[in-house]
This record gives sequence, C-alpha cells and structure tokens, in this order.
Amino acid sequence: MLVDKPSGILTVPGRTESDCLLSRIQESYPHAKVCHRLDRDTSGVMAVALEAMIHRDISQQFETRQTTKWYTALVAGHVQKEHGTIDLPIGKTLTEGGYNRWVIGGSKSRQAQTEWNVEARMQLSKDYGFEYTRVRLRPLTGRGHQIRLHMQAIGHPLLGDTLHAPVDVATATPRLCLHATKLDFQVDGVHLETWIPSPF
Repeated sequence: MLVDKPSGILTVPGRTESDCLLSRIQESYPHAKVCHRLDRDTSGVMAVALEAMIHRDISQQFETRQTTKWYTALVAGHVQKEHGTIDLPIGKTLTEGGYNRWVIGGSKSRQAQTEWNVEARMQLSKDYGFEYTRVRLRPLTGRGHQIRLHMQAIGHPLLGDTLHAPVDVATATPRLCLHATKLDFQVDGVHLETWIPSPF
C-alpha cells in the first residue's frame, strides 16, 4: 500500500507519543508495517506492507539501496549552480539535554551523499525580499536528517526547519518544506514508480 504521509506526524510511535501514521493505518489494517520512515515534519509518499513477506522484500530493498527516492524542498537563498552532489559524512552529537542530534561529522559518522537539481528560483513577495529556491533532491544514502544537513552545509537551509536553520529561515513558512515526491521500488519483480506532487 502507498500512502501520502502528512507533515507533523511521526511515522512510528515515539518515546512519549503513540499516535503516528502506522497506528492510524493499523486501525483498518492491523498487520500493516512501514517499510521505511520519514521524519515527523516531512510529508510525502511511503510504502506500507500488508503482508510479512512483502515487508521483508521492500525493507531489504531500502537497506541495500535498490530503491530510488526523490524529494522536493524549498531552501533559503538562490542556489547559483543548476545541479550538484553533496558528499559530507553525518554522525551524532549530544545536546545539553543529553539527546543525540544529527550533525555533519560528529561521532560515528558515516558517508552521506545527496544529488540535487534546481527547479526554480523565487522570491517570497515583492515587499519582502526573501529569496528561495525550489530544488529536487535524490539522497544516495539514508542518514538521519541528511537532506536538511546537506543543504544547510552548502549555505541553503530548508525553509521551516526549526532544528537546523537560522530563526528567519525556520519561521519563513508554517511547516518544513520537504516532501517525498517520488518513490521507485519492486514488488514481486514488478517495477513500481509512484509520484505524489508537492503541496508547496
């Protein structure tokens, strides 16, 4: 089953929060399992398996990078080049509160690569000169907060990113402007290509 996950909801239950995409789906399909995850604030297409065998197969495709994922994002500023690849490792660091936080580098960092292409360069309004760019991104690896951290690292943080972006960028939009637009994978040898348009 393919679903369009809304922004603002966890994929699976959290430490203190049981309401999530999976729990809502399981109200109608008790044996459903998600094959991959999206961050709470990221929206877009997700694959959910209703049978254990299908779940194992698709989950393995994600683990071995046999799937293709494309995202749409709005980032601060005008990205000057038309396309590129970001290759920066991602690890974790402890916050003052003692929680792990994803960062470029950090402890136990792992290789992370993201391809990006510019789709349009825009301005928020005539009166408010906030420039931003619509980009299409393909993560070649699956690290935590990979797209957010990579775009921030090249000077173009995501609009609405309250975790990594400066305050003016984080508050420029009411939500994180990151959407899983396209997902390619196989089921029983049949290639599936799913596309859900971005809401922004």
